[in-house]
Amino acid sequence: VGIYVYPNFDATPASGIVPPVTSKKSRGGHALVVVGYDEKNNWFILRNSWGEKFGDQGYVYMNYQTLLDMTSGYGFVVTPVSYWYPPQGIQVKHTLTRDGKNQFHITALQAQQFDLYRDGTYIKSFWENSMIDEETDPTKEHKYYIMAKNSMGETRSPIITVPSSQPISMLQKAN
Repeated sequence: VGIYVYPNFDATPASGIVPPVTSKKSRGGHALVVVGYDEKNNWFILRNSWGEKFGDQGYVYMNYQTLLDMTSGYGFVVTPVSYWYPPQGIQVKHTLTRDGKNQFHITALQAQQFDLYRDGTYIKSFWENSMIDEETDPTKEHKYYIMAKNSMGETRSPIITVPSSQPISMLQKAN
């Protein structure tokens, strides 16, 4: 909450109980965090940022009416905001499976979906951070890229060139 710093606030004793407002001569504004309330004593429990030497080891107890008097009846609530951007920092690592299929391991900030492209053609979508291209022709070189997506947009990975993995014929030994 935001308050005006009146003389009563500066006079808060070590008990942390803020005295009532007697003068509205403010020396500025200040913010406190409401961490609880006490219905029996009709006060809010607030955390101050001035260190543990103020009030009750950094906490103060303020009567509901005193808080209203120090805020002129206004209060503010912070609304958490989460900013989303198209995926960023996309990185792709290529490996071969034991049976020679192309496997891709992907990292990207804020990605919710990935699309695999081989030789410029869409192959499939996936939602995990790794996938195997089951339909690879190992006798041909392929160029891959991954499109990382979320509700704000998409980001394309660099092209990954995977050379053919044709077996190399051995030269026959001369007689």
